[in-house]
Amino acid sequence: REEVTVELPVRVNWGGGWTDTPPYCIEQGGVVLNAAIRLGGVLPIRSVVRRLEEPCIQLESVDVGAFETVRDAAVIQQYNDPFDPFALHKAALISCGIIPLKDKADLRELLTEMGGGIYLATQVVGVPKGSGLGTSSILSAACVKALSRFFGGEASDGEVSETLLCMEQIMSTGGGWQDQIGGLMPGIKFLRTDPGMEQAVRAE
Repeated sequence: REEVTVELPVRVNWGGGWTDTPPYCIEQGGVVLNAAIRLGGVLPIRSVVRRLEEPCIQLESVDVGAFETVRDAAVIQQYNDPFDPFALHKAALISCGIIPLKDKADLRELLTEMGGGIYLATQVVGVPKGSGLGTSSILSAACVKALSRFFGGEASDGEVSETLLCMEQIMSTGGGWQDQIGGLMPGIKFLRTDPGMEQAVRAE
């Protein structure tokens, strides 16, 4: 598509937090009660993906006021600097299979084959850092969902969650499944998984 915007809620958690996080959930399974909420009537987590004529990647973090144009795939492959305002953007592009994890790649050639450059922006509206509302994981989910739609697909909530677990592993941030599922699925949810490496979330 030419342009995609994804807006998601934040999540509040009433119980079971951290049972969704490895190794606990792998050994015992997880049980969480949470809800997706708007803030002031607004879906505060946003990601925009837009096609560019020029074969480059533009990254923007609107609320931070950061913008960068990338013309070398190696820059995207430097995704694990915690002080980089675009670490999340880069990890999303890699985890979605758009940019290779390590292999050398000619970014211009890669993007030309895809039909043009990519603009990827994120924005968090009215949520303070460290709010405990699952913001960073839901923002990652918005990026993955937007990139999937941009390339003509529609990733399921489970597929988005699995991609996020990969993102968190390559970024060395760790994390579980409740934040992204809390933001992706509407309403109040009772969420459960069985023990095991594959964490398939069941929701009521």
